[in-house]
Amino acid sequence: VYSQTLDHHAKHLKLVLDKLRTNQLYLKLEKSIFSLEEIMFIGYQVSKGGIKMDNGEEQAILEWPQPKDVHKLHFFLGLANYYRHFIKEYSKRIVSLTNLLMKEVKWESMKALRCSHSGVEEAAIAGKPVLHLSDFERSFKVQTYASS
Repeated sequence: VYSQTLDHHAKHLKLVLDKLRTNQLYLKLEKSIFSLEEIMFIGYQVSKGGIKMDNGEEQAILEWPQPKDVHKLHFFLGLANYYRHFIKEYSKRIVSLTNLLMKEVKWESMKALRCSHSGVEEAAIAGKPVLHLSDFERSFKVQTYASS
Protein backbone atom coordinates (compact mmCIF):
# COMPACT_ATOMS: atom_id res chain seq x y z
CA VAL A 1 0.00 0.00 0.00
CA TYR A 2 1.64 3.22 -1.12
CA SER A 3 0.90 6.56 0.55
CA GLN A 4 2.48 10.00 0.51
CA THR A 5 2.65 10.38 4.30
CA LEU A 6 2.72 8.11 7.34
CA ASP A 7 -0.73 9.37 8.44
CA HIS A 8 -2.19 8.60 5.02
CA HIS A 9 -0.45 5.24 5.08
CA ALA A 10 -2.15 4.28 8.36
CA LYS A 11 -5.55 5.27 6.93
CA HIS A 12 -4.97 3.48 3.61
CA LEU A 13 -3.71 0.39 5.39
CA LYS A 14 -6.77 0.30 7.62
CA LEU A 15 -9.04 0.57 4.56
CA VAL A 16 -7.25 -2.31 2.83
CA LEU A 17 -7.23 -4.52 5.93
CA ASP A 18 -10.92 -3.79 6.56
CA LYS A 19 -11.77 -4.75 2.95
CA LEU A 20 -9.79 -7.95 3.28
CA ARG A 21 -11.53 -8.85 6.55
CA THR A 22 -14.97 -8.04 5.06
CA ASN A 23 -14.22 -10.52 2.29
CA GLN A 24 -12.81 -13.09 4.73
CA LEU A 25 -9.26 -12.72 3.45
CA TYR A 26 -6.47 -12.61 6.01
CA LEU A 27 -2.76 -11.81 5.99
CA LYS A 28 -0.04 -13.53 7.99
CA LEU A 29 1.49 -10.75 10.06
CA GLU A 30 4.87 -12.52 10.22
CA LYS A 31 5.00 -12.38 6.40
CA SER A 32 3.88 -8.75 6.22
CA ILE A 33 6.04 -5.64 6.14
CA PHE A 34 4.63 -2.20 6.92
CA SER A 35 5.70 1.45 6.70
CA LEU A 36 8.82 1.08 4.56
CA GLU A 37 10.19 4.05 2.67
CA GLU A 38 11.74 1.79 0.03
CA ILE A 39 11.14 -1.79 -1.05
CA MET A 40 12.27 -4.24 -3.70
CA PHE A 41 9.17 -5.59 -5.44
CA ILE A 42 9.09 -7.95 -8.43
CA GLY A 43 12.38 -6.66 -9.79
CA TYR A 44 11.75 -2.99 -9.11
CA GLN A 45 13.09 -0.69 -6.41
CA VAL A 46 10.05 1.35 -5.31
CA SER A 47 10.39 4.49 -3.19
CA LYS A 48 8.88 7.95 -2.89
CA GLY A 49 11.47 9.03 -5.45
CA GLY A 50 9.96 6.74 -8.07
CA ILE A 51 10.46 3.28 -9.51
CA LYS A 52 13.90 2.07 -10.61
CA MET A 53 15.32 -1.11 -12.04
CA ASP A 54 16.73 -3.57 -9.53
CA ASN A 55 20.52 -3.04 -9.60
CA GLY A 56 21.04 -6.79 -9.94
CA GLU A 57 18.83 -6.97 -13.02
CA GLU A 58 20.52 -3.93 -14.49
CA GLN A 59 23.85 -5.70 -14.03
CA ALA A 60 22.43 -8.87 -15.59
CA ILE A 61 21.47 -6.95 -18.74
CA LEU A 62 24.91 -5.32 -18.88
CA GLU A 63 26.79 -8.59 -18.46
CA TRP A 64 24.50 -10.70 -20.65
CA PRO A 65 26.66 -12.41 -23.27
CA GLN A 66 25.81 -11.78 -26.89
CA PRO A 67 23.14 -14.35 -27.84
CA LYS A 68 24.45 -17.13 -30.09
CA ASP A 69 21.11 -18.77 -30.93
CA VAL A 70 17.37 -18.09 -30.99
CA HIS A 71 16.82 -19.70 -27.58
CA LYS A 72 19.36 -17.42 -25.86
CA LEU A 73 18.03 -14.41 -27.77
CA HIS A 74 14.53 -15.16 -26.43
CA PHE A 75 15.88 -15.11 -22.86
CA PHE A 76 17.68 -11.80 -23.41
CA LEU A 77 14.66 -10.16 -25.04
CA GLY A 78 12.42 -11.44 -22.23
CA LEU A 79 14.57 -9.76 -19.59
CA ALA A 80 15.00 -6.57 -21.61
CA ASN A 81 11.27 -6.44 -22.38
CA TYR A 82 10.40 -6.62 -18.69
CA TYR A 83 12.34 -3.37 -18.21
CA ARG A 84 11.38 -1.79 -21.56
CA HIS A 85 9.87 1.26 -19.81
CA PHE A 86 13.36 2.20 -18.63
CA ILE A 87 15.01 1.75 -22.03
CA LYS A 88 14.78 4.78 -24.27
CA GLU A 89 13.47 3.96 -27.77
CA TYR A 90 13.28 0.29 -26.82
CA SER A 91 11.22 -0.83 -29.82
CA LYS A 92 13.63 0.83 -32.27
CA ARG A 93 16.63 -0.72 -30.54
CA ILE A 94 15.36 -4.29 -30.74
CA VAL A 95 14.09 -4.39 -34.34
CA SER A 96 17.14 -6.23 -35.70
CA LEU A 97 17.07 -8.59 -32.70
CA THR A 98 13.41 -9.48 -33.14
CA ASN A 99 13.96 -9.97 -36.87
CA LEU A 100 16.41 -12.75 -35.97
CA LEU A 101 13.53 -14.65 -34.34
CA MET A 102 11.90 -15.25 -37.74
CA LYS A 103 12.51 -18.73 -39.11
CA GLU A 104 13.66 -17.64 -42.57
CA VAL A 105 16.27 -15.19 -41.27
CA LYS A 106 19.88 -16.39 -41.05
CA TRP A 107 22.22 -15.23 -38.35
CA GLU A 108 24.78 -13.86 -40.80
CA SER A 109 24.88 -10.24 -39.72
CA MET A 110 26.54 -10.60 -36.33
CA LYS A 111 27.57 -6.93 -36.54
CA ALA A 112 23.90 -5.87 -36.49
CA LEU A 113 23.27 -8.26 -33.61
CA ARG A 114 26.18 -6.82 -31.62
CA CYS A 115 25.02 -3.25 -32.25
CA SER A 116 21.42 -3.92 -31.21
CA HIS A 117 22.44 -6.01 -28.20
CA SER A 118 24.88 -3.31 -27.05
CA GLY A 119 22.32 -0.58 -27.70
CA VAL A 120 19.80 -2.22 -25.40
CA GLU A 121 22.46 -2.71 -22.71
CA GLU A 122 23.65 0.89 -22.89
CA ALA A 123 20.15 2.37 -22.91
CA ALA A 124 19.16 0.27 -19.90
CA ILE A 125 21.66 2.08 -17.71
CA ALA A 126 21.94 5.46 -19.42
CA GLY A 127 21.27 8.08 -16.78
CA LYS A 128 19.87 5.55 -14.29
CA PRO A 129 16.26 6.08 -15.47
CA VAL A 130 13.52 6.47 -12.85
CA LEU A 131 9.80 6.15 -13.51
CA HIS A 132 8.01 8.78 -11.48
CA LEU A 133 4.89 8.10 -9.48
CA SER A 134 1.72 9.93 -10.49
CA ASP A 135 1.00 13.16 -8.68
CA PHE A 136 -2.76 13.10 -8.21
CA GLU A 137 -2.70 16.72 -7.01
CA ARG A 138 -1.99 17.71 -10.62
CA SER A 139 -4.11 17.03 -13.68
CA PHE A 140 -2.88 14.64 -16.32
CA LYS A 141 -4.25 13.01 -19.42
CA VAL A 142 -4.39 9.28 -20.01
CA GLN A 143 -4.51 8.10 -23.61
CA THR A 144 -4.92 4.59 -24.92
CA TYR A 145 -4.19 3.04 -28.25
CA ALA A 146 -5.52 -0.20 -29.61
CA SER A 147 -5.13 -1.83 -32.97
CA SER A 148 -6.32 -5.13 -34.28
